[in-house]
Order: sequence, then C-alpha cells, then structure tokens
Amino acid sequence: MGAHRTKALGIAVLAILVGCASAETGEAPASEDIAVQTAMVRWLIENNDSTLGSTASAYCVGIGTGLLVTEPSPALIRALIDVFPRIQPVSRCRWARDVAVGRRVVDDLSAAPALALFVDRPEYEGPNEARLWGEYVERPGHGTGYDCELAKAPSGWQVTDCRSGFPR
Repeated sequence: MGAHRTKALGIAVLAILVGCASAETGEAPASEDIAVQTAMVRWLIENNDSTLGSTASAYCVGIGTGLLVTEPSPALIRALIDVFPRIQPVSRCRWARDVAVGRRVVDDLSAAPALALFVDRPEYEGPNEARLWGEYVERPGHGTGYDCELAKAPSGWQVTDCRSGFPR
C-alpha cells in the first residue's frame, strides 16, 4: 500500500486510499456487476483479519484499487443494506489520529473506528465465472488485497478462491 493516494470529492476521504475522481459516469452499473461486487464485499467482511473484528462502527466501501478509488453506486449500497455495522460510501470515512495505533480509518460522523473495503470492477470469464480484486484497510500497514475468482451458483455469485497480497 502506498502513501500516495489522495483525498477525493472535496471531502476528508481516506487521504491515503482514495484518488481524485468522480464516480458519476452517466451510466448505471450492470446488475451482474453489482451482484459480483456484493458477493465480494460480503466475503471481505467475513474473511478479513482486522483487529476490529465486528466492532467497526461502519464499513466504508469504494470502487477501484491502486491509485484510484471512487464512490460505490447507490445500487451496491442498497444491495448491502442488511449488513451490520452499516455499509456507507468511502467518502463518509476519513483518516484520524488514534493514540493506541497511530492513524486509522474512522467514520466521518462519529469518528469511531471503521474498516475500508474496496472492490474493483469484475472481469468476466464466461457467463458464470468472474475475477475480482478486493481489499480492506484498517490503518496504514494493516490491510490485505485479494485476487478472487467467483462462480455463479443457483443462489447467486459466490467467492470460490482468493489469493492474498499486494499489488494485484
């Protein structure tokens, strides 16, 4: 992870993690992309090794990786409405000082510790297979990226295999 990611959207947004870009493209994301990204976000929530565990105040979701992370679509946020703690756009989180661990991701409103989750756009390998990069960040030096394969099952998209590490 580099310390070269910058603030986005004129809001105090995870200064090291978020690049300057607008998520507005004028096109609605494909429902299949949302389904794949939703499966990946749920997998990241269940499979990260964050020290926060289930005590995070929020999950801050962004789309992209590397130098550029943008806001998630409203459709992705709606697809994850049942998640607790709540899912919110990455712009509603920021970096803050913490006496115990130094800098960490926090919910902008409450200033409570949060976890940033980033997923890229899916790459499809046929109608029932996809590949997707995802990562989580709790604080500088504490996060992991995953290069994952997903398969479409009767119940929906499922993560079937992931390899961890940076960079993609």
